[in-house]
Amino acid sequence: MIKPQYIFFSLIILIFSCKKIDDLTPETRSFHIGFQPWAHDLGYSATVHAYDNISIYGDIISTQLDDGIPWEQAYTGADFPTDVLDNINERKALTPQNAKVFLSLMPLSEGRDDIAQYWGQENETIKQQWSSKKFTDTAVVTAYLNYCRRMIDFFQPDYFCYAVEANASFSETDITYQEFLPFCDTIYSTLKTEYPNLPIMLSLVTNFLGGDIVSGTTEQLLQYSDYVAISSYPFLLPNAPFGNANPQMIPNNWYNRMANLAPNKPVCITETAYIAEDLKVSAYFIDLIGREEWQAEYVQQLFIEMNNLDAEFIIWFTARDYNYAGKKLEGIVDPAFNIWMDTGILDEAGRERPSAKIWKQWKSIPVN
Repeated sequence: MIKPQYIFFSLIILIFSCKKIDDLTPETRSFHIGFQPWAHDLGYSATVHAYDNISIYGDIISTQLDDGIPWEQAYTGADFPTDVLDNINERKALTPQNAKVFLSLMPLSEGRDDIAQYWGQENETIKQQWSSKKFTDTAVVTAYLNYCRRMIDFFQPDYFCYAVEANASFSETDITYQEFLPFCDTIYSTLKTEYPNLPIMLSLVTNFLGGDIVSGTTEQLLQYSDYVAISSYPFLLPNAPFGNANPQMIPNNWYNRMANLAPNKPVCITETAYIAEDLKVSAYFIDLIGREEWQAEYVQQLFIEMNNLDAEFIIWFTARDYNYAGKKLEGIVDPAFNIWMDTGILDEAGRERPSAKIWKQWKSIPVN
């Protein structure tokens, strides 16, 4: 195993000598790299810029539709509401032609602990009818299967996730979780039969609480997934007591421990990022020191570990810091919006950070 101090030392050499390929960089990479098209500012031009960055720095795009579900239209087969259609049509039109597509849908609420909210313009009576339903309701299962089929057929993804961070908020004894398990069983088994060549998964968060990476629900949910699909932002809770986000505090084999839960399944990173600046969000008791060099170290560690695991793809949350958007939305959105603001491999002005240089070096390596 490569010692952390050797990784760090080699990284410093990489950054300051501008050597193109160092001893830690392989001849081939197993994984594709990309981003969500998260815009650095409000407005259409910023959205286009986000998609352009995916073409420049990546070879896979994460299209994550997590605003809810147009439940009634999905159930009846009617046209989606206009605002939903506008959203998905824009996403499809801006998707880079040569990029792999990772499509994610979300049947869970924003808190990851209940049925998803209604997406789209609709009268309140219908919205309330759907919000009161449970995962065991046949109408919910039918509507969500229909929605998955329509989105798969529309976006033609290379990879499909039917539930984002499915283990984030549940405990094994939650009633809703007990209802969610058979829902996952039906969605997964049905879609696997109908789309046998499409990798189908749900994503799982690394657990920071209790000193263990694995939550009690993780292994149960893995049976309904083709991949060990990991969402992780390891600059957060493990480091908070120490007041900084030095990646050397991340436990050894952070991702290996998740991968080892299902060693016969491929591994992928559906979401990750690392702060490059200080982070203070008082509402969530977060006060961390961040550094560009630490972000770059995490990128290198991540890529090495994922290549050793023969990972399929890595999605970094955002290519560019979104401070411009954050300032305009201050007081409007939840303060949690700011947690990932300074995690881009480009800063708010669009300047490349040291991590971007490492990112581009790895992108230049052919995928095996």
